[in-house]
Amino acid sequence: MSLKGRLIAAIIILIPLSVFPWINYFDLRFEEPRRGIVALEMYLTGDYIVPRIHGTEYYNKPPLFNWMILALYKLFHGFQEWMVRLPSLIAWLGMGLVNFFVVRRYVNKDTAWISSFFFLTAGDVYFYETMESGEMDLFYSFLVVCQVVSIFHFWQKQNLLLLFLSSYFFMALGVLTKGMPSFLFQALTLLAMAVVQKRWKFLFSWQHVVGGLFGLLIIGGYFYAYSQRAPLPNFLFKLFNEASEKSGFESKWKDVLLSPVNYPIETLKWLLPWSLVTVFFFVPGTRKKIMTNPYLKFVAYFILFNLPIYFFTGSPKSRYVFMFFPFFTTLMAFVAIENAPLWPRVRNVLKWIELVLMIIFVLVFLVCPFIPISKPVTMAVFKGWGVGILLAALILLYLKQPLLRSYAFILFVVLGKIGFNFFYFPIFKALDKSMNMQSNLEVITKITGKDQVYYYNYNEVVNAKLAIGPLKFDSVTLHTPPFISYEVPFYYTQKTRNILRFTDQLEPGNYYITLSDAPFNKPFTILHRFYDYSENKEVLLIRTGNPE
Repeated sequence: MSLKGRLIAAIIILIPLSVFPWINYFDLRFEEPRRGIVALEMYLTGDYIVPRIHGTEYYNKPPLFNWMILALYKLFHGFQEWMVRLPSLIAWLGMGLVNFFVVRRYVNKDTAWISSFFFLTAGDVYFYETMESGEMDLFYSFLVVCQVVSIFHFWQKQNLLLLFLSSYFFMALGVLTKGMPSFLFQALTLLAMAVVQKRWKFLFSWQHVVGGLFGLLIIGGYFYAYSQRAPLPNFLFKLFNEASEKSGFESKWKDVLLSPVNYPIETLKWLLPWSLVTVFFFVPGTRKKIMTNPYLKFVAYFILFNLPIYFFTGSPKSRYVFMFFPFFTTLMAFVAIENAPLWPRVRNVLKWIELVLMIIFVLVFLVCPFIPISKPVTMAVFKGWGVGILLAALILLYLKQPLLRSYAFILFVVLGKIGFNFFYFPIFKALDKSMNMQSNLEVITKITGKDQVYYYNYNEVVNAKLAIGPLKFDSVTLHTPPFISYEVPFYYTQKTRNILRFTDQLEPGNYYITLSDAPFNKPFTILHRFYDYSENKEVLLIRTGNPE
């Protein structure tokens, strides 16, 4: 195997090893336990159609992602953190794989390798999102990537039936994962294809009708099943409301107006360090090179037609646009390979920027073991110096093999991620006060034993609007439990296999988990209390009745 082949093989092996061994290290956080508890209540009730939290209908998202987690619960007969996180991590690798095969087929092999590695190791996804992969955004983005790529691939094969069947299939799965956005991706991407090909007739073909009906059959089948178990209008209105709230229609005008500026800047930051090569887009003749290749032209139009929708959300967040990242990195890899030799001075500047970053990282790993904050790290010197020496060796390779610098730098980032894990994970776990949730739920379950525990609070009234900005068409009134950190129901249910059911009534002698600001109208005894640092609220375990 050539040196290039060995570098590629090392990257392929080490990327999963830099992520998967740590997926059970942290408690579920942020949105992760929400996905986990919906699947857990499905497991315990046997109702796989109606999503629920606290035993009450959960309206914000359809259940496909929860079904993926549920399948792992069923397969392994447990409810561990890694089961909640695994579907998105497989989807993350899946996006890299799909990108590689498509780009290799329609562009070239080098661009395929580099663009896929750029995507998998892009800073925001690689160093942050893979740690919080119990959220659904990577999984949803994988479905969108498959939806978009299938449109191009089957167009190239001139198979309109498979084009519409496959794209509407992935669109339907996207709708059953995140709701309304997948309809827009389908419509705008088909429109982009029509503009690229300068052909509109295919949009009115019988194949389009068949594909559309196929997608609607999948979506309609689920919602029909839902309607047999719970009020469907409540669910549909809340899904539409969710999509509307994420759009710019309900954002502050100042945020909406600044978003077209903020989003491109934020995107460059999210894609670091690889976004440094975007300078090569300014080489004369780049547009012609991109437009000459059918796939790259399609990618450019896909981004042009779809991304501006997100520019006006007023809330730039990387997880909303993960589906664009493989397409961004494909264009970035292509211009870096094609144009870097044409601007040797710029290429040299980037080389020195990368070298400075590499040297800084080596020094950090050599020094880190001796900083007091590293006390929670076991074998800190061995880990820090081991990673530091390997990274230093890669610097030498980077200098001696100019034609392989991209691969050497990618491998440097991957090894750097492993070293980052060695230090960041134990330090963060030791210092972050919000990581005490699971231990507090263990205390609660020891106190309550096998007795049923309820979540007590007032019954919150939510008005879900069918509206676009100021245009309101209809609304429904929903009664839902007030928010409490989703770690509470997840870890309680995980440990007891009892659903933490919601109630707005206090009954004598019962155990309740509640918040300190809940409305109390009966005497109770506080049995345990702890502070939820993520929400800045105090959580109480109480038992109704006078103290003995």
